Amino acid sequence: AEVRAIRHRAPVRQHSHFDSALNDETAPDLESLAENLTKASSEAVSAQRVALLLHDAAEKSLRVVLPGDSPVRRLTAEQGIFGDVFRSGAAEAIEILDQDPRFLSELEGLGTPAGWTSLYVPIMAAPDSPAIGVMRLDRDSGEPFAPADADIVAELAFRAAPALVSAYLGERRRETHRIERQLRDILAAPIVEGSF
Repeated sequence: AEVRAIRHRAPVRQHSHFDSALNDETAPDLESLAENLTKASSEAVSAQRVALLLHDAAEKSLRVVLPGDSPVRRLTAEQGIFGDVFRSGAAEAIEILDQDPRFLSELEGLGTPAGWTSLYVPIMAAPDSPAIGVMRLDRDSGEPFAPADADIVAELAFRAAPALVSAYLGERRRETHRIERQLRDILAAPIVEGSF
């Protein structure tokens, strides 16, 4: 299997539905932003499937944002192709996915046909900063990705990164508030003797 590390960028054409979602004052939720980013990326490079994972520092993992119906919700940030791309900050194009031994940890979780061609692209919030996540785009076997495809997806992901971070943090804040409310409700409830 051929593996290519790709480290350069090229200009990208406008994707109006994606750009308008980023500029929308209603601040879309994380899943909506992820869907817009993956749709724009998929259309730009003719990918048939896309997965998007964001780093969760507290869990030391990559959280699966899309596909939303994935049976696996997290992958380790220490192993597999996702982990390697996340840590290195360099895109990788893999011509025959199941011939890469790192793929086995991802096969069951994200359900991509093993013989497909894939492009893994780190999501960078700023130049020379650590990645905040990784996207994987897939095509049928025999349709390898080119360096220009990585450039296009990297540019779209770079544009989306601030909004993705904001939406992710907002989601975490809402979850924290929900848990705090539940704890307050539990602590405020009267203790009835003999209820234990």
